[in-house]
Amino acid sequence: MQSFGTIFTGKNNYFTALRLFAAVLVVFSHSWLIKWGELFEPLYAQTGFTLGQHAVTIFFAISGFLVCSSIQRQPNIFAFAIARLTRIFPAFLLCGILIALFGAFITTVKVDYYISELMSMKFFLQIFIFFNGETKLPGVFNYPVHENSVLATIWTLKYELICYIGLTIASLIGAINNRYIQIFSAIMLIILCLFFNINSTNKEEINTIHHFIRFLTSFYIGVLLYLYRYKIPHTIYIPIILSCITYILNGTIIYNFLLYLTIGYTSLYLALIPNSTKLPEIDMSYGVYLYGWPIQQTIYIYDAKISSWHLSIYTSLIAMIFGAISWYLIEKPSLTYARNYIKSRFNPALKVR
Repeated sequence: MQSFGTIFTGKNNYFTALRLFAAVLVVFSHSWLIKWGELFEPLYAQTGFTLGQHAVTIFFAISGFLVCSSIQRQPNIFAFAIARLTRIFPAFLLCGILIALFGAFITTVKVDYYISELMSMKFFLQIFIFFNGETKLPGVFNYPVHENSVLATIWTLKYELICYIGLTIASLIGAINNRYIQIFSAIMLIILCLFFNINSTNKEEINTIHHFIRFLTSFYIGVLLYLYRYKIPHTIYIPIILSCITYILNGTIIYNFLLYLTIGYTSLYLALIPNSTKLPEIDMSYGVYLYGWPIQQTIYIYDAKISSWHLSIYTSLIAMIFGAISWYLIEKPSLTYARNYIKSRFNPALKVR
């Protein structure tokens, strides 16, 4: 039986495809949110979490696996930091600027007032420093859903950065490969999941701590799956067994942790299915994740009667175009520049994912 480690070689895998799939799931989930509200989002009633929240769990599990791989292959912290920041910020910065410019054409307030508000820099401070997904632009997307938020998905980026920082510290102090610390950390996260066993059905009780625990647990599951990749079997039976156990224990205090574990293992199992066909090197997922929300809100403004399915499909197709443009014009050149800089400054080179 093959293990994760024996399969995880080269580029012939489905990580990029799975990330794009997760980004599209976020778009689909938000289409129901925009039309009907969170209570009607797919999978909410069955699992206590929306389809979009499950998709973000996929993102964090994959990120934990790949980022741990990066820091293990290139332990130089400065090179690692350059790689991670380059992956997040260039495309994000451009997206924020484009949304601000686009807002001037669709705002319902006077343009001079809109520009004066932009010049105060409050908008850019909120999105680029605090990753505030509820940040508004005056008169933009002016209908009672998320109070005019223009980049609702960016709020998860701060948790991603926190996970990077935590992994960096663990690497610096030598904890990342210490089995006792690994076990202790896993036990602590399980305890935290049990103690803060709050899901979306208890919306009023959810706060930053609950989000942090969910994302950190999902990320750490990916980290552990990488660290023990040669001991973890790559088999369809494990996702089936985990899914059955999670379904049976839905509503118990262990349910949330089992759900994160099931999604984490299943995601990486799917990403590592052997693939003999070389897929095109284009990663649209980040662009779809960033641009999906403003695109679907724009569509909804001009056609409020559109169905959730049509809104999802149209948004996904348009967001993929934006994602491809973002990849070829911003992300890929930035990553190539960072890779070349790291190769010249820090040897060996870090593969920027």
